[in-house]
Amino acid sequence: MWSESEYSEWLNDPYSMNGEEIASALDYSRQNVSQLLKRGLAKCYLYVSRTQKDMKPFEIATFISKMFNIGEGPEEIAAAEAKKFFKLFPPDIRRKIKQDARERFNIM
Repeated sequence: MWSESEYSEWLNDPYSMNGEEIASALDYSRQNVSQLLKRGLAKCYLYVSRTQKDMKPFEIATFISKMFNIGEGPEEIAAAEAKKFFKLFPPDIRRKIKQDARERFNIM
């Protein structure tokens, strides 16, 4: 269990924790943390897609990334963080996002 000061320190940290750090803090396995994050992100995506019917898959992914401050900070770190975030989406949702991005930006 975290103390109030540890929790406060974590909330004010400008950089997000990686899976190993989360697993260590919660005393879970890294794989379990990854599965929990994937499931949570899928639920978040599906909720936004149901409530914001005018948003396309790429817009939803961008909206969620902004909601979680993904890609904030130095450019090298932000790009790596965005790639890791995108990989957290389940494969079916990731395909929808990629397809929408291809169509939107005329990427082959």
